[in-house]
This record gives sequence, structure tokens and C-alpha cells, in this order.
Amino acid sequence: MLKESERLRLKADILKRKAELYSSLAKVMSDKSTKRSIDNLMHAPKIASKVSKIGWSIFWIPEPTMISNAIAIPMIIAGKLLEKHYDGITVKDVYNEAENVFRSLRMGLIDK
Repeated sequence: MLKESERLRLKADILKRKAELYSSLAKVMSDKSTKRSIDNLMHAPKIASKVSKIGWSIFWIPEPTMISNAIAIPMIIAGKLLEKHYDGITVKDVYNEAENVFRSLRMGLIDK
């Protein structure tokens, strides 16, 4: 069994390592490009759906000159093309998919 002083020393060491970790993270996060990249990984923008939704909303605005349709149809097409080439996958989505794969593998092993 650890003595009280050894426990306190271990706790102090853990707190010191945590403080070093947080300070190094703060240094990394102070860089704007790194912060933007990490933010995009955590919260990926859904550009394709936004462009498509804006296009559809402009398309359905009643207007006698049909200029809105000339603007909206290319936006809708661009949104559909972006959906094929750009996915708004985040780290959470990757985690969920890996969890599903492991669950199905585990079920496959149990069934055999």
C-alpha cells in the first residue's frame, strides 16, 4: 500500500503533466490555421446542402421576370455536384462508423 506522501507526490505529478498538456494545447490552438482545421474536423460545414437549400428557396420565390430561376437552378445543380465530391464527415461520424463495424464484427464472431 502506498504511503500518504507517495500518493500526494503521484497526484502532484499527474496535475503537473495535465498542466503541461493543457499549456501545449493552448499554444497549438493559438495558431489560427490549426484552430480552423480542428474546428472543421469537429464541426464540418455542410456546404452542399446549404447551397442547394438556398437555390430551392430562391427557385420557389414568385417573380414575373424569372431571374430568380436563372440564379437558383445553377445553385441547385452546384449543390448536387458538391454532395458527390464533398462530404461533411466529422470525427464523431468516423467514431460512430468504427463502432458499428466493431459491433457487427463482434456479432459475427458470436454467431459462429
